[in-house]
Amino acid sequence: MKIFTGPVSGYGENTPFYNGRVRMQTLSAPNPEFPRDAMRANLHEGSVTLDIIVNTEGKVISAQVVKTSDSVFNQAALDAVHKWTITGTHDGEPVTFQTQVEMSFKTK
Repeated sequence: MKIFTGPVSGYGENTPFYNGRVRMQTLSAPNPEFPRDAMRANLHEGSVTLDIIVNTEGKVISAQVVKTSDSVFNQAALDAVHKWTITGTHDGEPVTFQTQVEMSFKTK
């Protein structure tokens, strides 16, 4: 299986974007839940950068934390990204691809 790779500059539901050779479109990207443990620790914001692999059906099949402001946010980011649907095509054909995304957390 060929996996296309590259960085993503941004994402949003129903917004096409490119990571070099793959045209991607986020169809569903539920926001992560703000962790209760972060509230207890008096943390009001944070971020997690994930390295993800998305299959030809648009499902995240692998996700790994590559950078985090605090580990208390990691599981919430991983849980959320596995609910995402992101399509990727190359020359009009669905492809499996790898990219990075950043999730931000902020209390209301």
